[in-house]
Amino acid sequence: MTNLSKTYVWVSTPVPFTEQYQYTGDPRHCPYTDVKQSGGYNWYFRQVADNALRYAGFANTANGYAHTANGAKVCDVDVPRTFLTFREGLLKNTAIWSAINGWSYYYFGLGGEFGADQTPFTNSIYFVETPWVAASAAINNVNEICNWNAPNIVYNRLVSKTDNSWYARFWLGELYPDGFFNIWTGSGNLPTGAGNFYRQNYNGIADLNFQRESSIGEEGCASFYNNGSDTSHFMHVGIGGPNTNGVIQAPGNRIMDTFGIPLLSPVSSVRPFLINSGSPDPVEINNAVYSGANKTALTVMQQFYNDTASGSRNTAAMVRMVKGTDTCYTSVAGFETTANFGTSQIGRFALASVMQTFLEGGLNTGQDHIPQIPYVDLTSPGVSTTLIDPINIGIQWNLSWNKWDGQKYTALYPNGYTETTPVVYILKYSNDGGSKWRYCTDGTAAQAGKRSATHETTSTSYTWPASGLSRGTYIIRVECFRTNINQHYSYDQVSVYIQK
Repeated sequence: MTNLSKTYVWVSTPVPFTEQYQYTGDPRHCPYTDVKQSGGYNWYFRQVADNALRYAGFANTANGYAHTANGAKVCDVDVPRTFLTFREGLLKNTAIWSAINGWSYYYFGLGGEFGADQTPFTNSIYFVETPWVAASAAINNVNEICNWNAPNIVYNRLVSKTDNSWYARFWLGELYPDGFFNIWTGSGNLPTGAGNFYRQNYNGIADLNFQRESSIGEEGCASFYNNGSDTSHFMHVGIGGPNTNGVIQAPGNRIMDTFGIPLLSPVSSVRPFLINSGSPDPVEINNAVYSGANKTALTVMQQFYNDTASGSRNTAAMVRMVKGTDTCYTSVAGFETTANFGTSQIGRFALASVMQTFLEGGLNTGQDHIPQIPYVDLTSPGVSTTLIDPINIGIQWNLSWNKWDGQKYTALYPNGYTETTPVVYILKYSNDGGSKWRYCTDGTAAQAGKRSATHETTSTSYTWPASGLSRGTYIIRVECFRTNINQHYSYDQVSVYIQK
């Protein structure tokens, strides 16, 4: 069979950030010497003692990323390195992020896990157990995410031969034995039952030797933010304690005003949080790789709901994260799901909190500033204008720094607000109702919303030669792009009729 494995080399160019680390899988399988020498291998898949099995240089390895609060629960992904990658991406782009609701980053799934621990599946999910117990067709409850609420089949699993002569190494792309190539490519699966394959416990494989979970527990949120110290860092509170209430604050009221979303107050607060709490601490909190200049600083920028039990805690808030000259924002909420404040309301709140932070970000200064998207208004020709045998069509438009409805981004903005962000415009037209587009400047094919440097202008008017246009209805469209920011754009368009 053809060897389809690949490796990569970067010459005279920086190695992409995500290629500098091994996030999953056995560190002994990391193919890059530079990654190994820099300590970028996966620290938590399994411990590899120096010189054991003729492997050396893996001094940072351990048998799983363990809870400090409960060391029996372990994840085999390099969690701190994964969160580092997330943080760098968010910080470098002044991004706004939300984990929606609950105990942030308590679970760490890569996909393919079976399980549940909440209503209506408090005892997890029921399956025919043959994929786990090859000789049985009984019904059983399965939780491959963690060992929680005592389901019968628990922990992460690997696909394995029932005689344990082979197991899948998904981190290498090895999903089936060579002899099952035709079966796999034909069905995308492997047969279960006696003499075939089953989902094996990791500790049933001699070389892997311990149970794994997709839960990183209470410390996951502190690992994600990596702020402060072992006595003062981000942490939710509330596991095992009574719920409190959260009362809506001024930023929450502005969400209702801006988006017309009704928000309940007070609400039940089951997972409030602080940005300067103490234990439990993530295992890497004092490691040099995640200390010093690699620490972040957190500030509660907007408190949407307070926590009535403690003035220092938050039920829902927008948290600013800063590292050096970079800033990002994260929306955090610890609501309890109730009959009158359910998942749909919580989801809408999360989206609206992110949108409001973006819209109000134009008022932030320095590195905290979020450049806004301008409002473009095509003023000429007017909507549904009929043009009789035109030689040229004069197109004009205006720009203002307002949101999509031409109003202030939020009520906090002053009248006449402007940005220094430079912008460019591109003119396009369609004569088939918007299915296909062309540039007004040269008639070549275009796509709605796609930028082209050769067709940009900084002017707010254009004379479009029209003598060669046939009779019919045309959509004229002006798109506005921020010169140095590729994400997002604004546009306006009108429909006109050319009569000949």
